[in-house]
Amino acid sequence: MKSIHKKNEFSLRERGSKFYGFLVPCVSIKEFDNELCKLKEAFSDATHHCYAYRVHESRIIEFSSDDGEPSGSAGLPILNALRSANLVNCGAIVIRYYGGTKLGKSGLIEAYGQSIKGCIDKAKIKKIRKVVIINVKYNYHQEREIQALIRKFKLIENESEFSQNVKKILFCPFENEQSVIQSLEKLHYLGITFQKNGYSFIME
Repeated sequence: MKSIHKKNEFSLRERGSKFYGFLVPCVSIKEFDNELCKLKEAFSDATHHCYAYRVHESRIIEFSSDDGEPSGSAGLPILNALRSANLVNCGAIVIRYYGGTKLGKSGLIEAYGQSIKGCIDKAKIKKIRKVVIINVKYNYHQEREIQALIRKFKLIENESEFSQNVKKILFCPFENEQSVIQSLEKLHYLGITFQKNGYSFIME
């Protein structure tokens, strides 16, 4: 899977109609909705605000909207552009200003799809990995055991807190989840405690 770092834009004109494409990063549907609301406000006089998103939480969630265009002529080609690029955790919005000439369904499919393909071509795209978030707490003298686990399972130290005990937030590659948890359970007798805190994604 792949995703993007920042918003990208692309525009085109087709027989008088203007199309403004936006590709935006989002890790939740709520975050996408916020971006959509901002664009609807900025382009409140536009004829259509068509969009699609692909968000990976526990599974990939997809949605698209034609916003008044003929069924399947706007939202679906936008969504298919995201699918073709294997993009997740991002959404795409195309703003259209009608120019007085009807494009027909095939013309709309082409225009909406190209508006987002243009954004994708400009975007800096990176692979993403699903990780498990694990909170670990242990005594200072047990640092060697924790570092051994980090090296063995390629864990990533996201945050560390050094007070009475050491607390770390570790990102564990999804494929190593069970092995890491079993290894931590074996260290429980030393007073090392841990808690799984959901899933996330990191850019490679």
